[in-house]
Amino acid sequence: MPISCVVNPEVGAEKKWIEIRKGTQGKKSVLIIGGGPAGMSAALSSHEAGHCVTLIESGAQLGGQVLLASALAKRDRFGLLVSELSERVLQTNIELKLNTHVSDSSEFLKDYDTVIVATGANFVARDFGNGIPVITAVVAIKELANKKSQTDEEIIIVDEQGTWIAASIAEQLAANGYKIHLVSPTASLFSQITTYSKLALIPRLKSLGVSMYLASEVTLEGKNTIISNTLNGEKTQISHAVTVIDCAPRIANDDLYQQAPLGQSGRIHVIGDALSPRTVAEATFEGHAIGAFLDLDLAVSTLGGD
Repeated sequence: MPISCVVNPEVGAEKKWIEIRKGTQGKKSVLIIGGGPAGMSAALSSHEAGHCVTLIESGAQLGGQVLLASALAKRDRFGLLVSELSERVLQTNIELKLNTHVSDSSEFLKDYDTVIVATGANFVARDFGNGIPVITAVVAIKELANKKSQTDEEIIIVDEQGTWIAASIAEQLAANGYKIHLVSPTASLFSQITTYSKLALIPRLKSLGVSMYLASEVTLEGKNTIISNTLNGEKTQISHAVTVIDCAPRIANDDLYQQAPLGQSGRIHVIGDALSPRTVAEATFEGHAIGAFLDLDLAVSTLGGD
């Protein structure tokens, strides 16, 4: 798409959306499980299409992991997206249930015409050996984003995704006074970030004293962290690092979708990171599309620009 917008997924493809909306839809009872950007977008578009909508969120507030990401200084504008979507939800007659956990989606298929699973994705810390603690990006943001280091404590960040997740955490913690070692298994940094953004990002990280290692892997040996270059065999030893932050690929949290009876597969849908972990743009787009066109046998990709 030549033009796109996270907040309004119809931007750049207005004609196609108008044409497809001409099809008539019957009113349905719709349950959305998950109150992140995908779930809120699905709830709003389902409501706008005339359906009776219930939105369930396991936490105390809407926003999902995007709300957590907004705690980082350079990602604070994500908070505006959450505010925009949540305020719109609250201004409608969408039934909202917070602090509500769902363990079996098949139960809801008895009470609703359609169930949409938007439960996001999980971060899982991998095993790098014995020694210092290894935590996920989520834990790092919760525990370290607002914590200052007074003694130049060293932290290892393993970035296997090449996204803003590791980049934003590295920048925030470096600004908080930590000595950051950013390790990428690939031969380049931040492969999923645009060149234009990297032109500003990498100099900012360098100015904060972030050390960057390409084509490298991490091994823990007691209190020592060994960073090994997989191309030339060169090794760097970091002594007494306080933790390793593992920014590994996320795992889709699609259990509620997978457990649905096969005969009901047409009535349950999975969207956003629960389908495949990507960015907030894809999450809001899929939520907007599935809610608007529940009755149509339509591939989401057909809603792109010309």
